[in-house]
Amino acid sequence: SNFKKMYGVPPYKYVVRERLNQAYRLLETRERSSTDIALSLGFKDQSHFNKSFKNAFDCIPRSLR
Repeated sequence: SNFKKMYGVPPYKYVVRERLNQAYRLLETRERSSTDIALSLGFKDQSHFNKSFKNAFDCIPRSLR
């Protein structure tokens, strides 16, 4: 509960948000595929990554390419 007070979200949501922020930065560099980025950041599959990314940034990963 101290974590949530400090960061405004539970630990799991914080970790997911940080992974998505990292994915955003990696997608902007265009050096790796979105599938490779998704799997390397711990998403179970591309579909789960796309859905989470859209919820966080209101755009799909492909639109950054």
